[in-house]
Amino acid sequence: MSESGADHMPEVRLIGGEMPNWSDQPRGLGVLEPFLRDTLADASGSVLLIGASAVALATACPAATVVVRGTTDAARVQAEVATADVCCGGLDRLPESVVADTVILLDGPGEVLTPDSPGTSHVDVVTMAQQHVAPGGRLLARVASALSPSAADTGSRRLAGNEKWWTGTSGYDTRPPVLSELPWPPTHFIIEAVGVPTLVAELETVRTLAGRAAISTTLSCYPALTTALDAQVLEHLADGWLVVLGAPLAPSAPIRSDAIGGTDQLTPGQATGSSLEALLLSALRCGQQVELRRLLTRYAAWVASLTADDQVAAVPRHTVLGADGLWLVAPAPDRSAGAQPPVREPDVAVAHGLLDLAHAAVDHQGGGMQFPPERSATDLARDLGALIDLPEAVWHAAEALRERTDLPGRRVRRDAIGGTASGRDAGGTDSQGDATIRITELTDALRDRDTQITDLRNTVNRQTRRVRALEHAIATEHGPRARRALFLMTAPTQRIVEAARSRLRR
Repeated sequence: MSESGADHMPEVRLIGGEMPNWSDQPRGLGVLEPFLRDTLADASGSVLLIGASAVALATACPAATVVVRGTTDAARVQAEVATADVCCGGLDRLPESVVADTVILLDGPGEVLTPDSPGTSHVDVVTMAQQHVAPGGRLLARVASALSPSAADTGSRRLAGNEKWWTGTSGYDTRPPVLSELPWPPTHFIIEAVGVPTLVAELETVRTLAGRAAISTTLSCYPALTTALDAQVLEHLADGWLVVLGAPLAPSAPIRSDAIGGTDQLTPGQATGSSLEALLLSALRCGQQVELRRLLTRYAAWVASLTADDQVAAVPRHTVLGADGLWLVAPAPDRSAGAQPPVREPDVAVAHGLLDLAHAAVDHQGGGMQFPPERSATDLARDLGALIDLPEAVWHAAEALRERTDLPGRRVRRDAIGGTASGRDAGGTDSQGDATIRITELTDALRDRDTQITDLRNTVNRQTRRVRALEHAIATEHGPRARRALFLMTAPTQRIVEAARSRLRR
């Protein structure tokens, strides 16, 4: 880099390979951010943050050393966290003397190396970062998965922008690894939606019945993931893993998800089985009304047996159906002192659960359901309530209860297996991509309806012409004009017959 460029960043260390006027787009951390912040809070000593994605954690440790490759990012970090030691350049140029007790790496080689860096695979980048861990320290690295459904490349393999600058180069493996190729056993697997982690769970949880039951409640609106969970291959098809090298992590909640509500931490209990919401959505997709009615009837009877506080939390997404019955896997909502208490009626709680189920069906399943895509969640919930004879008067109270409880929305996930589903982000509002998907679905549905209407109109016109032709034929056959035409046509024949008869008489 030129000296003039260095003058603009007097507090930034240039280590080589820095990219002038460059800024990397950080990956969203989602539910991974509070997990890492808790880890940093429990850790002691120095911290090294590598890559643009890890920069989001700089505010949690102002004295950290930050490594980014773009000069724009380096200047921004230095301005936002003045006490941070900012290094600008490639990870391979970082001096060996820079070590820390806690090192965090959240990006792959395409985000921490520079175009003039030697070829390095995803595993080698982790090994490179491990060299900067102080004795007795710890490295936390996120490693991408080659079998991630949302990241599967089904298109042509070609250069697709600057972030793919290493694609096609020879001498090293450019693809992310699979689980069996990792030289170290990961501690956690990560499930993402639109590039944002929505679930971080210990690998041990998917190896127990109770752990799989708890995880199923956080993934119930994603059919491809629930199928992978039931097949016990979810950790292989995850979007990535967390690798911890060195000192182990302090004990914490084994499951973190932004779909729980009230908290992002979940600990498996005694419940075993499958998510009730996943079963209901499967019955909706397949059009199995008998199974749907059976599950809803059982759900309504179970909600009626709960306490008033548990009834509010007992929506299908928080419910597990096992051999021993139905289980609630989420705590009752923590309402503030000034909040209005929920309506203590079982039918209202059941309707509240059906509303949440209907929103999951409409927002996340898209065209995979057996109902038109333009059907609203409220109408679908009322149809489900009609299957179990819910009174009409409960829906107003159920909608008010839904607004008060404010269940968290769930992010969209685009899977190469299982199709593309539209959804809502964690804040409960549609993102730009989600709105585009929804608009496309509705536009296709309207186009299909227009085609059907045109065909029906053509059929009606043909039938109308046939009816008019028949009416004309009937009127012609039985009217005075028909008799007159018949007389004119048969008159010559009658005259010939009469002439023949008169000749015979002579």
